[in-house]
Amino acid sequence: MPHSLGFLTSQYTTHPFYKDEGKIWKETGDIDAEWGYNVKDCCLMLECQQAMERELAQQGLQDFFFNHVMFLQPHLVDMTVHGVLVDVELKEQIAKDMREKIGVMRNEYFAMVADCTGDAEYRPNPGSPKQMAELFFKRLKLVGRGVATDKENRRRMRDHPRTPDDCRNLLLHIDNLATEQKFSSTYAEMRIDDDNRVRCEYKQTGVQSAPGRLSSASTGWGTGTNLQNQPERAHNMFIADPGYEFNYFDLSQAEARVVGFRAVIPSWMEQFEDSSVDSHRALASIMFNVPYEDVPATDRSDEGPFAPFSIRYIAKRCRHALNYRMMPDRLATTLQTNYGIAEYLWHQYHKTNPEIQQWWEWQVKQVQEQRRIYNAYGRRWILQEKFSDDALEPVIAFYPQSTIGDKVARIIYLCHNDPDWPRDSARISLNIHDALVALNISGVGERVRRIMKKYALEPLSIEGMDGVVRELIIPCDLKTSVPDEKGVHRWSTLRKVAA
Repeated sequence: MPHSLGFLTSQYTTHPFYKDEGKIWKETGDIDAEWGYNVKDCCLMLECQQAMERELAQQGLQDFFFNHVMFLQPHLVDMTVHGVLVDVELKEQIAKDMREKIGVMRNEYFAMVADCTGDAEYRPNPGSPKQMAELFFKRLKLVGRGVATDKENRRRMRDHPRTPDDCRNLLLHIDNLATEQKFSSTYAEMRIDDDNRVRCEYKQTGVQSAPGRLSSASTGWGTGTNLQNQPERAHNMFIADPGYEFNYFDLSQAEARVVGFRAVIPSWMEQFEDSSVDSHRALASIMFNVPYEDVPATDRSDEGPFAPFSIRYIAKRCRHALNYRMMPDRLATTLQTNYGIAEYLWHQYHKTNPEIQQWWEWQVKQVQEQRRIYNAYGRRWILQEKFSDDALEPVIAFYPQSTIGDKVARIIYLCHNDPDWPRDSARISLNIHDALVALNISGVGERVRRIMKKYALEPLSIEGMDGVVRELIIPCDLKTSVPDEKGVHRWSTLRKVAA
């Protein structure tokens, strides 16, 4: 729900709405009115706090809130305060290169528009939905779904049999241009602070489908960015302070493991427990009726129907995409393939794993009856709207995503409070959903990784849809940074190390 004091006052007190009183001083110069408004803020916040604490106790959530949510908050603030050092010279060079590249791509785009329309003077702005709609539907007569100009509808236009090859190439170029422009504006051109550090604000409210799964955004003073979704080609800009290095752990296929135990999929649970089996190769073997030994061990392949991707990669992407009610149309966009192939993959995946849809039905029925779900740590999600198809996505995604979000968030403060943690020379620096990056003085890295691994391997108790509670231990991959030719440790130089 909203978190503003005006909303909280309406929910937890009998005091009438007063927030407009904050404008009186600005309009009249009456400083006493401003002081009175501030006093109301203080008194009503206290009244709301007391009411919310009573509510927490009544709902049995007091322990979870104070010993996890509020316990975590100072650590997240600390991560914001310290931030991560940026190689400013490299960042500026990347930004310069991107501006030049985008300029060339825009000229190529206008040339392609001229070829497709036959009008060399026509120069529609690729950033304007209105002008792109005119290009696609009035000038080129392309067929999609409605008149949307977004990436998904561009894929539909591209796949339509009546779309000429030159228009297909134009649509692909527009996709590539949009990707490069986003990288430039969001990452290469991001604002950093005066101390050459980039910061973000971590939000525990997360996303609608998974509160507890941390999200991040730029700081309250306008610098920084979302540090959880940095593309791999941006990692080179982030560096460790002199004398420091990065250490990292990543939970292995965490959400898929929770889904397997929650949906009680025997083949998945067996594969996940056998360290000698690559679960993605095993899934591909079943989906495509290919012997396990013949499934490529890598994500790329020069052969096969999905080249340059291997069937292992396709199975892996299907597992990540189709557990949460994604339909073929959106899968086609995710895999950058046509609708026919996506529909085939959708049916093969659910034919191979019928338990997935059974789990959906069971989870939906639970919410219909109880209007709430608890994740493995006791975090509660409540259905606050009328039950509809639009409400189903968070219903399905909440348990696995929120459980893993809380697990990784717990590891931050468990590490920092471990008696063996080198407090004066190490700290968790970044949360990347299923992974954490620590920054520490060189020489204590092995100890840092050992402590992170200890808490990463803490077992989860997952209640399956059959009512049985099973213990799940999620393995993790460990990495440490190595110095580049200048002796600098970068986010991009993380290398896997033995557990």
